[in-house]
Amino acid sequence: MKRYTFFIIIFGLLLAFLSCKQCKNVKYCEKPETGERYFGMYKPNAYWIYTNKDSSIVDSVYITNFNIEKYKDKLDNCIEFDIITYNLNSMFMSSKPINFYYSNKEDCETSIFESSIRDTGFTIEAKNYSEQLTSDRKIQFIDSLIIQNNFSYSNVYCINDFIWFAPNYGIIQYITYDNSDTLFLKIFHK
Repeated sequence: MKRYTFFIIIFGLLLAFLSCKQCKNVKYCEKPETGERYFGMYKPNAYWIYTNKDSSIVDSVYITNFNIEKYKDKLDNCIEFDIITYNLNSMFMSSKPINFYYSNKEDCETSIFESSIRDTGFTIEAKNYSEQLTSDRKIQFIDSLIIQNNFSYSNVYCINDFIWFAPNYGIIQYITYDNSDTLFLKIFHK
């Protein structure tokens, strides 16, 4: 009987200890504005149409398998944020399905955008306190870029010399996966 009472007391203390460590006020982390400007448009029903210079190649790019999961850190930081995953479908951007991951980091100050595109893929980070993006691959900031049909974009980032991102549009230009041509954004529908 003493052994039974001992285990009940230990179990009760353990339960009380664990319940004290749980968060009472969970903070929801919004994505940094910079990240949202470059990557927030990738949602269901959005699509992009790209053509090469002579319009002999047309690529319709669209989203499938869009999923939002809530991440909750109940013990350490008491935070919650969305983890967004989806597939970007394109005939010429990659020879394999392109998986994307967009989420906050646990510091709530940084969002991370990851792609499985091509063999190397890339990771891009955006921070709350900075207008600049950083990447684990070669990244180049272009103040102003004019592409096919004289479309002009500001604050463009080129990743790994094959894909260009502009705020409020996402990918505006890319080199085909077989390196045979460059395709330019012609139509973007939100």
